[in-house]
Amino acid sequence: MEVSVLTAAPGPDQMAEARAVYAAAFGQAPYREDDQQVTAFSERVLRYAAERQGFRFITARDPGGRLTGLARAGRCSPTSSARPTASPATG
Repeated sequence: MEVSVLTAAPGPDQMAEARAVYAAAFGQAPYREDDQQVTAFSERVLRYAAERQGFRFITARDPGGRLTGLARAGRCSPTSSARPTASPATG
C-alpha cells in the first residue's frame, strides 16, 4: 500500500478518483449519500484546501495504483463548529 499526503488541493484527476471512492463508501447503507452529497464532499475538500491551515489530503493506493482510501484533515480554529466534538476526543 502506498500512502501519500497532499498539503494542497488535489488535482482534477485525483479529485475524480476521490469522488469515486467517496461515493462507493458513502453511497451504501447506512449513509446512502447521493451525487449531490458527493459533489458537496468535493467542494468541501477544495474549499478547505484553500481556507484551512494545516490542510492535508491523505490517499492510499493498492499495489496496482488504484485509489482505495482517503482522508482529509486540518486544524480547527477556536471558533470552529467541530471544536466541541474534536477537542475532547484529542485530549
